[in-house]
Amino acid sequence: MARAPQWTGPLPGPSVVRGLPDALRAAQTVFARTGGVHAAALTDAEGTLLVVREDIGRHNAVDKVTGARVLGGQPTAVPCVVVSGRAGFELVQKAVAAGIGTLVAVGAPSSLAVSLARASGIGLYGFTSSGRCVRYAWRLAGHPTVLRRRGKPGMSAADPRFGGCASSTPPTGTWGGRSTASGCSSTRRHTSTTWWRWSSASGRPRRGRR
Repeated sequence: MARAPQWTGPLPGPSVVRGLPDALRAAQTVFARTGGVHAAALTDAEGTLLVVREDIGRHNAVDKVTGARVLGGQPTAVPCVVVSGRAGFELVQKAVAAGIGTLVAVGAPSSLAVSLARASGIGLYGFTSSGRCVRYAWRLAGHPTVLRRRGKPGMSAADPRFGGCASSTPPTGTWGGRSTASGCSSTRRHTSTTWWRWSSASGRPRRGRR
C-alpha cells in the first residue's frame, strides 16, 4: 500500500479528542438540512478543523478531505482525522496512506481496524463523545510506530506505551484502565461491540458492551 510520509509531530490528547465530534457536528451543514450524510474532518493537534467534507458515504467523505489537501497543494499528513460514523479497516487504510497520525471515530472500530492501526503505528479512538472516548491504538509523538502493547509493573496509565489515560497506575498486564478523570478508556481485546476493562471491585478484567 503506497503511503505518504507519516505525521510525526504532536497528536491530540484525550481532552482534545473528546471535543472533536461536537466540532465536526457544528460544521455539518448538509447534515443539518437532511440528516442523511456522513462527514470527515482533518484537524491539528489542538483540535482546530483544517478541512471538512460531507458525503453519503463514510469512505467518500475521507477521500474528499484528503483530496482537498492535495488539490490545495498541502500535505495530507496531519495530526488527526475525525469521522462521524464507525471506523472500519478501510478508513484506517486511508489514514495510513495519507500519513495521518490519529483516526477518531464517533462509533465503534472493527477488530480488523484495531489490528491494522496497531500494526501501522497510528492512533485510533472509538466511541468518542464529549463525555468519553476509548483509545485502541496509540503512538508517542515523533515515533511513527507502536512501541509496546503490554503494560509493565509500575507503568503509569498515562504512559502512551501502556495506552492508558489516567495518572494512577492500573493493574499490570495487557488490560487497560478506565479513567473517570480523563474520560478515556484503553483496551486490549476488542470486537465491534465488546471490550474488556479492569473492575476495581473484583480486580479482574470485566467485559462491557455498548
